[in-house]
This record gives sequence, structure tokens and C-alpha cells, in this order.
Amino acid sequence: MQYKVLITDNVDQGCDEILAGQGLEVVRALGKSEDELAELVGDFDAMVVRSAVKVRRPLIEKMSRMKVIGRAGAGVDNIDVEAATEKGILVMNTPGGNTISVAEHTVAMLLSLCRKIPAANRSLQNEEWNRKAFVGTELLGKTVGVLGLGRIGREVVKRLQGFDVTLIGYDPMLSLEAIKAMGIEPVDFESLVSRSDILSLHLPLNDETRDMIGEDELSRLKEGAFIVNCARGGIVDEKALLAALDRGQIKGAAFDVFINEPVLFPNELINHAHVVATPHIAASTSEAQKRVALAVARQIASLLNGGEVVGLVNAGGLGDALQHEFTPFAKAAISLGRVVRELLGSENLTIWGEVFGENTSHMIEGLEASLFVGLLEGKAPVVNTVNAGMMAKNRGIESRFSGEGPHKSYHFLLQATVQHGDNDNIVRAGVTLFGSGEPRLVMLNDHWLDIRPEGPMLLVDHDDRPGTLAGISTILGEAQINIADLSLGRAEQGNGAMTLIRVDTPADPSTLQRVSSVENVRRVQALQLNHKSLPTSETIA
Repeated sequence: MQYKVLITDNVDQGCDEILAGQGLEVVRALGKSEDELAELVGDFDAMVVRSAVKVRRPLIEKMSRMKVIGRAGAGVDNIDVEAATEKGILVMNTPGGNTISVAEHTVAMLLSLCRKIPAANRSLQNEEWNRKAFVGTELLGKTVGVLGLGRIGREVVKRLQGFDVTLIGYDPMLSLEAIKAMGIEPVDFESLVSRSDILSLHLPLNDETRDMIGEDELSRLKEGAFIVNCARGGIVDEKALLAALDRGQIKGAAFDVFINEPVLFPNELINHAHVVATPHIAASTSEAQKRVALAVARQIASLLNGGEVVGLVNAGGLGDALQHEFTPFAKAAISLGRVVRELLGSENLTIWGEVFGENTSHMIEGLEASLFVGLLEGKAPVVNTVNAGMMAKNRGIESRFSGEGPHKSYHFLLQATVQHGDNDNIVRAGVTLFGSGEPRLVMLNDHWLDIRPEGPMLLVDHDDRPGTLAGISTILGEAQINIADLSLGRAEQGNGAMTLIRVDTPADPSTLQRVSSVENVRRVQALQLNHKSLPTSETIA
């Protein structure tokens, strides 16, 4: 099947060329309303946006086959990432493509603000020659506080280091050593605010950063300080900033981004005499726009064609889980999740996962998510490694997975100990891979086995006595149920044993009842280890 990609923003034409060159069908639908897009998105596997198109929950709900939404740029606040995750849709961005453009624009805005360049230009165009009205401020010797030291923040630091300023920085995600290595002084947030002559913001917009610079923070800035925001609207409380400008606490502000975009006019903040404003163009250079368009095209094509996966926003450490090489391991983990689902259900579980093998630490998050997929299949229209973790959390499933190094018997072993609620109902199971990448269930409740965990199966607990399996086989034969595979595990000779029987067709309740009546059989349970759990799965003691 040929994948289809919908381009909804006016990205560089090179994006189309790369996608088409990788065997994908490309359709452009520019300038469409949300309602018009809702009529289209159900037929597409991928979608390319910039900042103009808002991808909200109602639109996402119409995406019946969408696998990935690609943002040609860094910010994803125009995409409802949570809704996409719930739907099992990946969100990716291209954070490095416009870094230089945004950093350069930040410095340009800062200099324009300090030297009053826009106002001086307007005055001169109005045929005024008024040099005294535009006395500026030097950067030399000033303290510049950089809030957020990711890609863009670091590039801004590099450019400001040539101005002989004192640079201080705060980023809660970085260590003091990492900040020092940039050649700037690490400080806490309070010190950054109180010490800065110029405060430059370089943070994403989220619940933690919304209104991060509010009335209190603005009042603690030095009197006459400048503030520059080329990051995201909403990080600064615009009403509080306007008040601080009016009373002279803040000498000037340079903003490229605003809470509401496009802004509504008239706009007091933009029209303020001490504000330099641009219409969210920091990333709008021909070089950056081409760079991000090509980058998002390569990322989407690689993802859809089973290649390298980069730029994921909502998949945590699942990049490895989306690689083609991970597929056999994912299948093994999914099959283990299905076993747990059949034995304990898929709610209110505590799971302890252990991953054995060399060089498997990078797979732990992917294996955990894949196990959740098998556990939760059938609980939502789409269950995949993107949304399974969120679904598990919502169903009261807690988990802890760890890498345990090599195993004495298997090159790879995924083992899970699972408890249902607070009771003593515990399942312990393990899967491995055989040479061809075939999953094998090799352990269940301390019984060592060897069977492919797929399709309809019977789990039989019984005494280890002669004739037991013969009696079971006879009943299955009389019911015209063919045995495809069988594995018996026992603790010690003469004690309890467990047999897993893979059959071609499911056993009906009457057949299960007959099997349970065989001498020495303690319990029989029908399992369905295909994609979705059967509602008729039964246990007969």
C-alpha cells in the first residue's frame, strides 16, 4: 500500500520532492479551514504542518489512519500532542532546522531595542531629524540573563559573547557543569531575574512555563531592564508587562511572539512606544524554511518506510522501538502482554519487568510499551507503542522495567512478574526469540516451557501422572480440535505440571468442561493470543 502525505501549510516545494522520491503520494491542501481538513485527514497516513494550521482534538479524532504529524519547525503548541498520543499518532518536529535564524533574530531584536532603531527609522521616514530622541543603550558591561539553554539559547549565548557582556543562565534541565561549559555563569531562577539588565527567553510553552514571567517576576527585574521574547507567546504575562512598561519598571521589550496569534488590533502592547515587535518571523528566513521542510520530509519518509526515526515529540525513548530491527523484540513483548491479559486482565496491575541480554538497555522503554500493547489490545480503536503507556496509566497499571545483563541460558529474555491489585494473584512469565526472530514463551509461573505464544491455546494445570495428556488429547480429537503444538513443564517428577496446548480452533465451553473432568486435571483455561481478546475466554476449575 502506498502511504499518503497531506501537506497543509506552504512549506518549501523540496518537501514534496523528497516525499514523492521515497514512494509516497503527496497532496497539498493549503488554506483549508478546520472543517475542510476534517473531511480530508481520514484518508492520509502523515500530515505536514507549520504554525498556521491548528491541529486540535476534534481534527485529530477524524484521523482514522494517521501515523505521524510532522511539524516543519520546532514549536508544537499548535498541535494537541496529548490528543495525538491518545490516538496513537506520533508527533515529530525539526528543532534544529531554524535554530540559527531564531538566534540571529533574537540578537537583532535585542540590538534594535537597545538602540531604538525601529523608532528612529520611522521618524526619519516621516522627514524628521531628531537625534536627541533616540539616545540608546550600550551592551558593553551589561548582564544578560538567558532563560532556557537549549539549541537556540546556546546559539544566542555564542553570539552575545562577542559583545563583552556578563552572561548568566538558568535551565532546569541542565546541570551546573553543562552550563559552565558554555562559558556562562549558572544561576537559579530568582537570581537570573534579579540580576539581569536584559532578559532573553528561550523556553517552550507548557504548563510549567505559562506566565513564568508574571507581575512578581517583572517587579523583581532591575529598574530599566529590557526583556526579549522570540520563543513562545504566553511565557510572559502580557498585561503585567504592559503595566511594567507604563510605570517605567521595564525600559523596553522586544517580542516576536504573542499569546494570541494573529494578534487582534488595536493592540496596546504592540503600539507601546517602548516595544519592538515583529509578527512571529524569527524562523522565517529562506534558508530555515527550506531546511525544516526538507528535514520533516526526510523524517516522515524514513518513519513510514521503516528507517531511522528521529525528532519524536510524544514518544519518549521509543525511537528504537520504531526501528525495523526492533520488530522481533516488539512481537515478543506484545505476546507476553497478551499472556498477562488472558491470565490477569488488563486493569489494576503492577508489573515488574526484567530484560536479560547484552546491549539491551536501549530497548527497555520500547519493550515496556510493546508489552502494554499486547495487554491493552481491543481496549481502544488504536493501541500502539505511542499511546499504550498513557492507556496503561489510566487503567491503574504501574510498572518498573530494568536491564539485568546477560542470561545464562538465553541471548535475550523478557521476564515479567505481574500482580493483580493487592491480592496474591501473581503471574510470572518469560519470552525469548529463536534464531529466525520467532517469539517463544519459555516460562510461566516457574514452569519452563517452549511454545509459540499465538492463536487459541489451552492452559492446563494438572498432576504429573501417566495418561493425563492422553485423556486431554482424546477429548480434543472428539471435538475436532487439532493440536498444533504442545509444551509440558513440571517442577519435579510426580509433582504438579503445566501444559500449554496450541490448537487450530478455539475450544467451546462444553469441551473445556470435559477437559477439566479428566483425571488429574486441576484447572483448564482457554487463552486467545491473537490480536484481540475473545469475550468468551473462560476459566473452569
